[in-house]
Amino acid sequence: MQKYKVQEVYKKLRGDHNVIHWDKLVWNRLSVPKHRVISWLVMHGRLRTNDVLVKIGVVDSNQCRLCEIGVESHDHLFFQCEYSIKCLEMVKSWLKVSAVHNTYQRQMNYIQRSRRSGVQKKFMAAVFSGLVYHIWWVRNEAIWNQVVCRPEAVFKRLKQIIQQRIKMVHSKKLSIRDQRWINSKLEIV
Repeated sequence: MQKYKVQEVYKKLRGDHNVIHWDKLVWNRLSVPKHRVISWLVMHGRLRTNDVLVKIGVVDSNQCRLCEIGVESHDHLFFQCEYSIKCLEMVKSWLKVSAVHNTYQRQMNYIQRSRRSGVQKKFMAAVFSGLVYHIWWVRNEAIWNQVVCRPEAVFKRLKQIIQQRIKMVHSKKLSIRDQRWINSKLEIV
């Protein structure tokens, strides 16, 4: 008679799923809750971008409203669109990051695999989650109000929100190195 193992039954019920490593970055407490939700939707490709809306017959054009050049898809909007690339370059400069990737998934994987401390990874993930949220917000403003904010204004707003969030929730029990690193990022513009 074969021995019954709860773990084996659980694995069969759960099915085969790829192991993900970005979940702790997306759902970290340094991120603003609404930024977390949009980031999760982007990681799963669940936002209703124009390429999807055209397929289901909601809109006629799949053109990106931010750059008016490419087809609006998750990969285009986060981070292949000229508009989002400008925003990404400002974030890159702020964080002093040399490598940025042309999709959000690759960027999160890069952060996860980087040799930074856990706090620094969470901080960077919070910034990129905020950037994704703000690009989605600008895209929606372009559709509903026919207004596209300048990337500089979006970056300034993103930085202010991240600064407020970090000051509100970050722990005082940080290493001196992490505290200095965060303080260098929280300097007022």
